[in-house]
Amino acid sequence: MITITLNSDRFTVLHFLQDHRRVMKAFDGFAITKEGVILWKGKEFHLTKKEVSLFDVTYNLSRTSILGRNDITIRFSVLPKNSFCLISVNTEPRKLESMLNEKKFREEFDIFQSESLALSKPVLAMSVSREKIPEVLELAISKSVGQVLLLWFSSNDDKYVRIKLKNGELIEKIGDFEDISSDSVNVIVKQIAIA
Repeated sequence: MITITLNSDRFTVLHFLQDHRRVMKAFDGFAITKEGVILWKGKEFHLTKKEVSLFDVTYNLSRTSILGRNDITIRFSVLPKNSFCLISVNTEPRKLESMLNEKKFREEFDIFQSESLALSKPVLAMSVSREKIPEVLELAISKSVGQVLLLWFSSNDDKYVRIKLKNGELIEKIGDFEDISSDSVNVIVKQIAIA
């Protein structure tokens, strides 16, 4: 069993876990080929069942070959605490637990959480040239006094930078502006709390 701590509420974590396309990216050697089909070590497994409850998300994968049926079960149990959730990951066969890349899992969750925040009502949404990013940051820093702002910069090549500002100071940064290669950058600014 592997345990991962995420700073989020249970419903957000459950919402993330039921998206198998995102979650399976965190397992080394697994790839999603098409809806409901997962490739592992060159073999196709079908997602035969996905169960979601208030405390668990379970994937059942199956493959039939001339040697018989091969089943994989992956269970994510969510234990909510005060401001975070503990996720226990159990797999059958057990060897798959060692294939879970915790860093990739957290990165996928951060992307999911950022996209969810960005999709809720933004204060401002625009497209700017790369050269204008410092100007946008300067404006956001001055506007973040007395509040918390989330800035989401993204490009057409699925690269992104997420910045959280509070009272004129940077409190969180995910991603790197050097990774955004397109000339046009989409910017979403959202007020997420009052300081």
